[in-house]
Amino acid sequence: MLVYLGVAKTRSRDIQDEATKKELVVTLETSDIPVVLVNGDHKLAITRLELAIDRLGHTIKNRDEANKTIEVNAESQGGFIPGFAESDSDENYQLQTKQTKQGTRIVLLEKNGDVSRTQAAAERLTQLYEEMTK
Repeated sequence: MLVYLGVAKTRSRDIQDEATKKELVVTLETSDIPVVLVNGDHKLAITRLELAIDRLGHTIKNRDEANKTIEVNAESQGGFIPGFAESDSDENYQLQTKQTKQGTRIVLLEKNGDVSRTQAAAERLTQLYEEMTK
């Protein structure tokens, strides 16, 4: 396509190589604290996270910019009027994002605001990781 637009073949290869280098790399660590690490631009990482949440069929209820948290409703949207009934608290979860030197760190929070270390948190973050790497 770039060659068609008048860019030399060697320059078009360089442009494509630069684009692949800028691609986000998403990793999952579940040793002590389950965490998803996304290198690169913080805003792009948040966008990719929100897309993964949407792909899972979950909805974002609230974004708290001050605390860098995202509250998510994981309840399936069935019934006559989707989202009409109050959701069960077990179906909600909260993610916290933190910008680091390497990129963005994403963890799942407990109801009291502490970082979750449970197997359920690892499974939830694994689902998000899989959707983010598609």
